[in-house]
Amino acid sequence: MNHLNIVNFVCLQNFTIMKKCILLSVLLILLSVPLIMAQGPDVVIPVPAEVSVNKGTYRFRSQPEMCLVKVSENAMPSESYRLEIHRRKGVTITFSDSAGRDYALQTLNQMSSDGTIHELQCCEIYDYPRFPYRGLHVDVSRHFRSVDFLKKQIDAMAMFKMNRMHIHLTDAAGWRLQIDAYPRLTQFAAWRPEHTWKEWWAGDRHYAEEGSKGAYGGYYTKEEMRDLVSYARARHIEIIPEIEMPSHSEEVLAAYPELGCSGEAYRDSDFCVGNEEVFRFLENVLDEV
Repeated sequence: MNHLNIVNFVCLQNFTIMKKCILLSVLLILLSVPLIMAQGPDVVIPVPAEVSVNKGTYRFRSQPEMCLVKVSENAMPSESYRLEIHRRKGVTITFSDSAGRDYALQTLNQMSSDGTIHELQCCEIYDYPRFPYRGLHVDVSRHFRSVDFLKKQIDAMAMFKMNRMHIHLTDAAGWRLQIDAYPRLTQFAAWRPEHTWKEWWAGDRHYAEEGSKGAYGGYYTKEEMRDLVSYARARHIEIIPEIEMPSHSEEVLAAYPELGCSGEAYRDSDFCVGNEEVFRFLENVLDEV
């Protein structure tokens, strides 16, 4: 083999290796890109009660073709729906009440990944709640949260078909709801010097005047709470307010010490059940709530 043939042989070998490297690189790139395939009902949370998967897929551009069919409440249980995805007909939703309709739309939204996937597996879904009470408990006494934060939680709850938000409005760490008959509950008992509950609990557990330097806390006005209740109701969620009694009431008894058995601030944690004024207080508070 002369020098020219040796050079050609080496070049040919290098070219072959380079082609293999290019092919390998292209393969690795393809494997790293997620394949957008038809989305099926297996992504739905919570898992629907009944699912049957059919052949074929339904493709659409921006919004699926949809047919909404309302039936009598005797025909289907409350909050239930039937979702059918057909290759040619598109989407048919059968429901008996607005909750069932909206839950079906949430299922469809999950299957389309919030509208980013435009090809759905043909299937039939029949769904209804396994439990009438599907709740979330939010403790805003120990850790105060804004109305906007609670609305975000309500949106997430609606996505997963939850229907009760239990708000822990009062506890030793702070009173969180405007009560006209007892203004000190929000002027004083809603505020504390420490930002975190653990710092406050490990300290002297005192409260602060609204607007004082470093005061942490807050409360919801009646208008804010009405707005939150309305926002939740539109998403089929009931707001359940909790007023703590007879114990875990240090914040009330610091603001109104006459409701404790000692009559002194920072001495009691329980309402004094032998004091008739305690029952007038609780009735007045619950009437406003």
